[in-house]
Amino acid sequence: MKKAVGRWRWATLALSTIVATAGCGGPGETASPVPPVASASQGNPTASSTASVAPSAVPTASRSPSPSASPSPSPFGPAWGSLTLSKPVDVTKPWLGAPSIVAWHGEFVGVGPIRVGKRTEAGVASSTDLVHWTVLASGDRAPDAYSLLVGPKGLVAVGNPNGTQIWQSTDAVAWTRVTNLPFGTAYVDIAAGPKGLVAVQTYSKTGLAWYSDDGSTWTSVDSARATFGDNYVTAVCAGPTGFFATGDSSVGGYNREPGVSYWVGWWSPDGREWVPANADSGGRSEGLMNAGVYFAAKGMLITAQTGISAEDDEWQSTDGQHWVRKPDDLTLREPDQDFNYSLQIVDDGNRMVAFDLVSDGTLHAWESFDGWTWTALFLSGDADAASELGYSYIDYAAFTPDGLILFMAFSEAMDPVTTMSVIRIAARP
Repeated sequence: MKKAVGRWRWATLALSTIVATAGCGGPGETASPVPPVASASQGNPTASSTASVAPSAVPTASRSPSPSASPSPSPFGPAWGSLTLSKPVDVTKPWLGAPSIVAWHGEFVGVGPIRVGKRTEAGVASSTDLVHWTVLASGDRAPDAYSLLVGPKGLVAVGNPNGTQIWQSTDAVAWTRVTNLPFGTAYVDIAAGPKGLVAVQTYSKTGLAWYSDDGSTWTSVDSARATFGDNYVTAVCAGPTGFFATGDSSVGGYNREPGVSYWVGWWSPDGREWVPANADSGGRSEGLMNAGVYFAAKGMLITAQTGISAEDDEWQSTDGQHWVRKPDDLTLREPDQDFNYSLQIVDDGNRMVAFDLVSDGTLHAWESFDGWTWTALFLSGDADAASELGYSYIDYAAFTPDGLILFMAFSEAMDPVTTMSVIRIAARP
């Protein structure tokens, strides 16, 4: 799971993560390039709900529509050997808090609160470097959203001013709000992948899930209701090969022990047909607080935070269905750490990179293509960059041809002002 590094700051940032994140693995959205994939079996849901699109106020300026939303994936490898960190660069206006960012057609697009004069408004802005931003829409012309997704047919913004709301755009400038959504006032988590979008009702035992090709028309998924069973679903995420929902079990769990809950998960190749994730006998994640899900070329990783005084659990899978618990000697932490507060993982569907600022102030990094085997990376460059990683969240990570760009944000516990900066990381074999 992507976690805050600062010990006493963790609880504050964790709350903002729950409110602000839709999709995989924690506080920020990684730029995870995924290819268009031929549709798998669609199943035959018996119940459906249809949503229609009602036009919102549209700006007079409009950029060209972009029909495709899924860039080609990075090829497997080559493995990195070292990382060089640049000095952090402060992010310019307009953001008042960390936006939700996606990579889209050669630039970055973000949604979040912005300052317009003396007012705070919903806003959409674009950037080519994550530092300098141009406002594309604001106020009533922008989605009041906390999450931005790249769907197969354009951008999808998700918010919940009064129950879950969805907006769509093909150019990031003109936005339309989707009406007649089937979610009602329920809180749902939404993930977007090359095969469509999936929404699941979270923190309930309803087992409700919906599928959409583009974010406008949603169909209930009966296989999810049957498969999720009497469990709490906490999140859903999308990767190059399908969707994964994570949660924790109801009373009794796997071993029917009263009052104990365990991590549970479900896999779907297409968002329509779901199967339970099968964990080995290596134990269950008791007292689960949250979980992060990450995708790489040769496998997936789940990190489960099991409690303030307990260890992290890490589970690996090559297919999203069969999971093996990693032994303690393979976990990414200091030998004397029972609980790793500082580990943050980013992924792009090809590789995972983990960062950790340990107690002596030293930054460490590892790379993996399967979530099981991790190789230590040599780090060099600006010392301030390591400090920035240590006391901020990685809100967004974009993988570039020569490394990474990290968008960092940090708010003091009693100070609502958020400071943001960008760190470039050059990778070498």
